[in-house]
Amino acid sequence: PRHASSSMAEEVPEDLLCPLTAEIMVDPVIDNEGNTYERAAIEQWLDRSPTSPITRNPLSPRSLRTNRALKNIIEQFLEGNPHIAARLNRATQTKGGCDSKVTPFAIGFCVGAAMCV
Repeated sequence: PRHASSSMAEEVPEDLLCPLTAEIMVDPVIDNEGNTYERAAIEQWLDRSPTSPITRNPLSPRSLRTNRALKNIIEQFLEGNPHIAARLNRATQTKGGCDSKVTPFAIGFCVGAAMCV
């Protein structure tokens, strides 16, 4: 199983973690094969390789769609687990803060469109 990179690994359900970063997703997108990734992570992958990192089948950035259902589940999970959201915030404070282009590498930890926790 994939694990978050911090001590919260046992607390975060695996389905909420990006298969590329092993971090909880902020902006999950789903591909045409049903695989979900953090948007910034899969876009970086596709900059280097036009294939799925899971199946190696051809994959275009245009085929990625926001996974609204999972995004809602993640938001609910974080609302119900403020200690995890707070730890994510502390772990990422030195990496930038929330802005309009959230990435797993530079987040203050944004939930929804504008609420930073």
